[in-house]
Amino acid sequence: MDSNTAMHDQLSSEPSLSQRLQRLTIENGTICSFCHESCSQPPPTDTPCRKRALSELVDAARFCGYCALWMRSLEASANAIMIEDGQDAALRAHPLTQSEVPPEDIELEYINVHDWIDGGIEQRIAWPHWGTIWATLDLCIIPDSSIINLGRLNISDQSDTVWNGIKFWITECSSHHTNCRLERNTVQKPTRLLHLGSPSSPMEVRLVEGKSIPSGTEYLTLSHCWGHVQPLQLTSQTIGEFKTSLPVEKLPKTFLQACHATRRLGHEYLWIDSLCIVQDDPGDWALEAGRMASIYGNSFLTIAAAAAEDATQGLFYPHNERNTDAWLPALIHRSWGGPFSGDFYVCDYRSWWTQLGDAPLHRRGWACQERMLSPRVLHLGLEQVAFECPSMTACERLPYGDLGHIMAQLGGPGSRVKRFLDLEWEGGNRLSEVNVLLEWNELVRNYASRRFTVETDKMVALTGVVDSFERLFHSHQQSLFLGGLWRPRIEMQLAWRATSKVQSHQLSGNAPPGFGTRPRSYIAPSWSWCSLNNAPVEPQQSNPVDLPLTKVLDVTINPTPQVEEGTCFKYCCAPGSSLRLRCSLVPVRGYGAEGGILLPSFDGGEAKQLESRNYWDASFDDEASKAELSCLVPTFVDMSRVTKPVHGLILELHLNEDSGEKYFTRLGVFVLDDLRDAKKMWDSAGEFDRSNAERHVDAPLHDGINRLAEDGRSYTQEDGVLQHVIDIQ
Repeated sequence: MDSNTAMHDQLSSEPSLSQRLQRLTIENGTICSFCHESCSQPPPTDTPCRKRALSELVDAARFCGYCALWMRSLEASANAIMIEDGQDAALRAHPLTQSEVPPEDIELEYINVHDWIDGGIEQRIAWPHWGTIWATLDLCIIPDSSIINLGRLNISDQSDTVWNGIKFWITECSSHHTNCRLERNTVQKPTRLLHLGSPSSPMEVRLVEGKSIPSGTEYLTLSHCWGHVQPLQLTSQTIGEFKTSLPVEKLPKTFLQACHATRRLGHEYLWIDSLCIVQDDPGDWALEAGRMASIYGNSFLTIAAAAAEDATQGLFYPHNERNTDAWLPALIHRSWGGPFSGDFYVCDYRSWWTQLGDAPLHRRGWACQERMLSPRVLHLGLEQVAFECPSMTACERLPYGDLGHIMAQLGGPGSRVKRFLDLEWEGGNRLSEVNVLLEWNELVRNYASRRFTVETDKMVALTGVVDSFERLFHSHQQSLFLGGLWRPRIEMQLAWRATSKVQSHQLSGNAPPGFGTRPRSYIAPSWSWCSLNNAPVEPQQSNPVDLPLTKVLDVTINPTPQVEEGTCFKYCCAPGSSLRLRCSLVPVRGYGAEGGILLPSFDGGEAKQLESRNYWDASFDDEASKAELSCLVPTFVDMSRVTKPVHGLILELHLNEDSGEKYFTRLGVFVLDDLRDAKKMWDSAGEFDRSNAERHVDAPLHDGINRLAEDGRSYTQEDGVLQHVIDIQ
């Protein structure tokens, strides 16, 4: 028996149901006329894609298997928006959640993207234009169908069938994945672990010291939500009792099932945060929280209670309630397209991974680094069991974690960053700063809007991941990580945007703005995305062709008083942390909530109205509308676009009444898409500098400063340019 057959036998209650999977046809009433036509002939020559009303799709999904998959993919993207607060702009943009256009007037665009290397087809639904993708399906060529498990899933994810498949994944990873046989330190153990007894004997749970465990012994970790129900905890009063025995009947459901799962996989030791860290000892908590990279990174496997909102809900899907036909593909025949014709399976597995990423556990802040740092993760409690390692992202329907052309997309940002963190070399060359920052931006998108019970944990829960990223820069500089940004190419990173969840569905460009809330306690300076809660953040990627317009001269991060208590606080910031910037400065007379900036005249002329896109960090009514004096700071020019958009900061000026010193805080960012508006801004910058020439008579002038040329279309370097030096807190 080959490994493929063995895998299918272990994950399904039937070896194969390909005979049962009926082809969708007009004759058997399982496909609508629109989908039948799209499979039978290319789009009309006068249009690049087919179009269809949303109302027609909704009606057809009742009987058409193809449309049912489209609807599930659309609903997955809509649900991802609805679970977040403050996403009004995104709700207005999604075809299923907007209320301004009736369904019969929403014209969806169906787009085909052909993969000429692997032979698959990616299909998309876009609305209101090609750039915003709300649903994606993948067409897999029938000869590749062995990579899809077409059998019935077992009705229970606690069955021997499912767990034999899990053991198969783990064995494949530990024995055959070259990239996964990484150098874990099996000698270094957490300070404390739960000993569960030999898997062959009755389970007895007690707390043991990590140093007492034989070298080379493996342990597992649990990733779970604390929620609003206080789980059983280790305290200074219970530590003695727990070392003697931890009665099984006291364990909440998730913890108890995690213990059984650990033993079922042949292991005796398990680490659970609430039972292995002394919760009423701040010193112990700080010390152990600073070791998360080691605790999760050196574990054999992390068990993720993905669907449970607290420790009482358990690891598994409701008993014997799983849909055995869940996430089956549809079988179609495509009679046009040359090499892209023939029989295909239509799959929506990207939607499955979207659902996993939006599960309760993966909206929790601490779970981000637990998932990314663990060498292997087993996700339990959803419609399918899923497994991740640096080499593979698999689920029961895709047991080999590979659907050809979409392998890199499976698992979402969490899996992508996990794979990246396992790299130090790429093609024999060191990873470039641009590549490292590209993957860091994926983490920021995934992490920024996550939830914390204690909001000041936002920086603490990044410690392990930051440590892992820092080594990728291959730099001996100190303090590379600065309050959420990195010292290399920091000028570009300053232009991050609080945005809406539409951004993750756009192929390019900027989504409608969103905004977050300021934390009640200080977390980071305003120029850092960490200073916001409850907001999707779109980091600004560093592109080598872009023109910088500012220079960061210095960054001061004031350490928090707790920094001496443990390394978990080493990246935390205290009030007064600041960034010194050399830049051009343009005072503002007014601005709009969604766009538009009014600049005053500095030479007796008329005020200048700019057409801009404004992205506010917090609600416009809460911050920007109340600012007494605001300024623009252009930060860079996007030279990858024909229109050369200017990106910049919108800052508010403050006066420290005690010291008399002036400083700025960030309100948001702006984007000028039109060169004519950019010219108005640069003209105002020049007028402002000239009007204050006497005040700056002793200020040094700078050479090689990028400015818009006289023709208003290109940029050139100018000498003798006045630059302001400002502090941003």
